[in-house]
Amino acid sequence: MNPIVAAIIAAGGITAFVATKVGVTLLILHYHADISTGVLATANVVTCGVAAHNASVLNKMAPKETTKAPDAPSR
Repeated sequence: MNPIVAAIIAAGGITAFVATKVGVTLLILHYHADISTGVLATANVVTCGVAAHNASVLNKMAPKETTKAPDAPSR
């Protein structure tokens, strides 16, 4: 897991993580016209790279064991 995400979740849980994402998104939307195209492009490349890395890690992980309820008896 991304260390920044892990720190946010450890400090405040999933709610804090979602609130942080919403806050950053709103901040970027508010200042979008003032942010240079290069910065936005770089941020896009970085976030896409992180998403690709996360997908790669997920594919390498073993499937999670699940417990299945017993099948209902046939009538």
